[in-house]
Amino acid sequence: MTKIIKGPLGTGGGNLTYSPDGRYLAMVGREKDNSCICIWDVSTGNLHKVLAQEKELNLHSEEVTPYALPNVIFSPDGRHLAAAVRLDEARFIKIWDVTTWKLVGILPLRYGVYENAMAYSPDGSYLAVIDESSVKVWNTRNHLLAGTLPHPEKYLRRGIAYSPDGRYIAAGGEKYIKIWDVSEYDLGKFRWKSRSDE
Repeated sequence: MTKIIKGPLGTGGGNLTYSPDGRYLAMVGREKDNSCICIWDVSTGNLHKVLAQEKELNLHSEEVTPYALPNVIFSPDGRHLAAAVRLDEARFIKIWDVTTWKLVGILPLRYGVYENAMAYSPDGSYLAVIDESSVKVWNTRNHLLAGTLPHPEKYLRRGIAYSPDGRYIAAGGEKYIKIWDVSEYDLGKFRWKSRSDE
């Protein structure tokens, strides 16, 4: 059966992603003249939730409306949704609990992220995020930074991916794809080993 879902899609770019159970579709759209994260219920075709729309205080204690950047991703178990959000000069990865749609984590970014610039590890324990010329790997249980992976290029516009077994992270720029071995760790702190180091 073919469905047509209507809603505040807008004209900007952004990835469209299903939740793992197929219940929801998430995408950056526009609502009330602002870029936001729209969640649709696939079974009904209705707009289920709009995120990153409530006004917040910026670094100058002024009320501003967050601006959703074109990147949203569900965790492998479908319990969380991560999205890149800009708040005035500041940029963050925000994480919501899909059951309650409450904000449960905020991860800082130095720069905005490109499309396909976030990837969960297959078991959902880590979230890897391209942050200009490096990859930041965050522990999803405590939202602490587990490691930073340098890349020889300044802008990694080609995206990021975990291998199916979770052992490797690959990130691509204009000239290189770099692959890191992240299989070894000690007390949550990775001992990073790059393929280029071998």
